[in-house]
Amino acid sequence: VGDIVTLEAGDKVPADGVLIQGSDMYANESDLTGEPEDVRKDPTSEPFMLSGCKVSAGSGVMVVIAVGIESQWGRVKAMLAKEETNTPLQDKLDTLAEQIGYVG
Repeated sequence: VGDIVTLEAGDKVPADGVLIQGSDMYANESDLTGEPEDVRKDPTSEPFMLSGCKVSAGSGVMVVIAVGIESQWGRVKAMLAKEETNTPLQDKLDTLAEQIGYVG
């Protein structure tokens, strides 16, 4: 946190950060948001860069504000790890296993 990172087209954003300088910068955030279109990044109107996203055009400099499990990507992964709900197939297999157990 607090590091200065230089980003160019083709780079993957290593951590969440705030863009402090950039020229004609676009980021593909589809891995995190599902939005297929590139988002224009500008230090004044849209400065937040999310970890795991790719810089599709332009270049810029950002200040890192969150890394690891504190980043947006880390929080999403943590929430997915907590959810241990059974799928419909798992429920059916559990029922089938119980029925086989009764017959046995």
